[in-house]
Amino acid sequence: MRKFRDLFISDASILALVIINTIILVTVYFPGTPRKLYIVDDILTVLFIIEMILKIGKFGWKQYWSSNWNRFDFVITISSIPSLATIFLASSGTLQGLSLIMTFRTLRIIRIFKSVRIIKFIPGVSKILQGIKRAVKASYFVVFCFGIFLFVASMLSCGLFGKAAPEYFGNPLVSAYTTFQIFSIEGWYEIPNTISENLGSEWAGSIAKLYFVLLLFGGGMLGMSFVNSIIVDAMAEDNNDEVLRELRELRKEIEEMKKESTKDK
Repeated sequence: MRKFRDLFISDASILALVIINTIILVTVYFPGTPRKLYIVDDILTVLFIIEMILKIGKFGWKQYWSSNWNRFDFVITISSIPSLATIFLASSGTLQGLSLIMTFRTLRIIRIFKSVRIIKFIPGVSKILQGIKRAVKASYFVVFCFGIFLFVASMLSCGLFGKAAPEYFGNPLVSAYTTFQIFSIEGWYEIPNTISENLGSEWAGSIAKLYFVLLLFGGGMLGMSFVNSIIVDAMAEDNNDEVLRELRELRKEIEEMKKESTKDK
């Protein structure tokens, strides 16, 4: 029994189940999907439930819950359980049963997050995730400032060009999306051209184009580039620390060699 449990919850077995589950999740979204695939999907959900129970039985709840990956697996598995009700409701044939089936089947979308578990099996993933965590911490202030700049620019653009181009700046939310689009250098020249034509004045159109050039330079070329550089630098911090450590060791070895050469003299 113990060998079966260890084999069932081994990394190789779980990786195989996750890959199969991912393939099925992709396949069921194509038209004309055979109903058998939905049954296999439900079976896989049951297997993931069994895996969760076996892990809790082996490690205990406290040790099981101490792992972030186990927490993630637990939430996704528990969220997938209601969709299993479609097996019993399908046999009822009532209108209420069919409506509940449609409701529970929408919960299948949650199972897509099971595919994220593949990341767990990537070599060195813990080091990568630590780098991402450092990058997020290091970029809090920069992202906050960038968000304020985006808010001010979007509200200003909404006030200036809301009537001239309501499809781009008709309300604050649409304006924020368009402004961020300009920051990402998407449509940065099409939008000013449209506004320039709608303004009906060559002078006003030229001022509008200059405004968007400054917006692109400040938010796109400087703002987003600065945020990216902060994130990349934080993620590469481990490599920098390793290089510094090697340099210290090299300097120490050189100093020891100098001392030995001085003694010989």
